[in-house]
Amino acid sequence: MTKNFSIEEFNCNDGSEMPINIYYNMVKVANQLQVLRNYLGKPIHINSGYRSQEYNAKIGGAHKIINGKRIETSKHCLGMAADITVKGLDTIGVYATIEVLIEKGD
Repeated sequence: MTKNFSIEEFNCNDGSEMPINIYYNMVKVANQLQVLRNYLGKPIHINSGYRSQEYNAKIGGAHKIINGKRIETSKHCLGMAADITVKGLDTIGVYATIEVLIEKGD
């Protein structure tokens, strides 16, 4: 996908296959994370990338109840999110770094 990220890192943790339209969204996320990795000079661990609807429901991911039916609303289900960790940085540090990159236009 990028120099430092492979598709396997973004696959659903339940082993379900990522649909091709979701793959294209995940490539965009991987490219954004590559910018972050390049800036930090540190590896980024992907805890969760794509999630199938079933897996998202199983782990209690973002959803709405509409007419009594659970509708998954997590951006992970669309391939537009990734939960990450960076060794040596806490969540606030990662967030602040992303904000700096956004301000710089990277």
